[in-house]
Amino acid sequence: MTATFPDAVLRAIDAGALVVINDSGGKDSAATGLVMASVTPPKQLLHVHATLGESEWPGTESQAQAHALHTGGTFLSVQAKLTLLEMIERRHAARPGIAPYPSPKFRYCTSTAKREPITRAIKAYAKAHGYTRIINTMGLRAQESRARAQKPACVLCPRNSIADRTLVSGAVKPGREWLEYLPIHTMKSDEVFGRIEDAGLRRHYAYDLGNERVSCILCHMASKADLTNGARHNPHVYQKYARLEVRTGFTFHPSQKTLPQITGVALDEALLH
Repeated sequence: MTATFPDAVLRAIDAGALVVINDSGGKDSAATGLVMASVTPPKQLLHVHATLGESEWPGTESQAQAHALHTGGTFLSVQAKLTLLEMIERRHAARPGIAPYPSPKFRYCTSTAKREPITRAIKAYAKAHGYTRIINTMGLRAQESRARAQKPACVLCPRNSIADRTLVSGAVKPGREWLEYLPIHTMKSDEVFGRIEDAGLRRHYAYDLGNERVSCILCHMASKADLTNGARHNPHVYQKYARLEVRTGFTFHPSQKTLPQITGVALDEALLH
């Protein structure tokens, strides 16, 4: 599949924009990097991975770094002040009568643990290297959900853009143009894997273990198959999440079934010590 790029994206790249790949280490991030690398000089590419520590599949950060090595872009790894498990623990301590987990309507795991540290890193990198144009790309695809299908593929982000400013001296201080772009929005899953294979890029090993999606070992939006796979291949992390359900009195998954009920993997106190 040949990608078609909006004029605004191509103009920005020609003008020297910084092209950022939000790189989770999964297939969609890999394909996004490959698509953007086809029209962007490597010196303008920046892969940023927000590591989730023990909550993400082991080796995920290295996988994201491999994507950057393949495109020739720069790689940055960032991390929120608290791990996801620490966020859950803190929320439960502050409001014990309310479910402390992320939910489809309140995905603080994405906003606090990923988007916010990535945005800070992009702004700092752009300032340090003199970039006034930024194209922030994400591997969201319309096939994944109705909400994602309705997202525009390319928009100006007013929240992160800054207008040029005229100083007292009469000189103009350049502002910042920030585009949000979804390069693989129309791609299907098989096209994404095909793009990765054609490039000779190794995909994340969790797909070969049977996962449909990759990043977090356990995700509140994951399928039963992915949750079960995560539990079986990462028993220590799984036991921490399952034990949290017991201590908080709330289920991690919106189905309101416990993780052992969903995965068939029972609590094992021995693995918690």
